[in-house]
Amino acid sequence: MTLRIGNYKDPVLKPWAAAQMRVSNEEVLSGKRGLPFSAQSRCYPGGVPGQLLFPAEPFYFIQTPKQVWMIWQRDHMVRRVYLTNKHSDKVTPSWFGESIGHYENGDTLVIDTIGLSTKNSYIDNYRTPHTEKLHV
Repeated sequence: MTLRIGNYKDPVLKPWAAAQMRVSNEEVLSGKRGLPFSAQSRCYPGGVPGQLLFPAEPFYFIQTPKQVWMIWQRDHMVRRVYLTNKHSDKVTPSWFGESIGHYENGDTLVIDTIGLSTKNSYIDNYRTPHTEKLHV
C-alpha cells in the first residue's frame, strides 16, 4: 500500500497549513492514524474540489432554468450551482459551499464557489487544509 504523504515543506503553504500537514504525516508514518483521513472513505462529502478527486465515482448533471445540479450516485450528494452572477450577502459554510455559475461559449459551465466548511475538508488527496475564505 502506498500512503499519501503531503509535502509540508512546500513554500506556498502558510505556516499553519504546513504544521497541520506535518502532524498528519507523522501520525500516518508512525502508525498512530492508520490510513490517512479521506472524507469520502468515511462517508462524508468530499467538498470542493475534493469530491471530484474520488476515483470511479459516477455523477450526473441536471439543469433547470435557474440551477445546475451535480448529483453523486453514492450517498445521494447534491452540489447546486445557481445560475446567477452574485453570491448571497451572508453565506453559511457547508460541504459544497455556495456555487454560482454561468455559461461561456454556449456549452462551458464556469463555476465560482465560496463558503466552504473546513471540517474534514481538504484541497487535495494529501490533506492540504484550507480556511473558510477559500474561493474556488
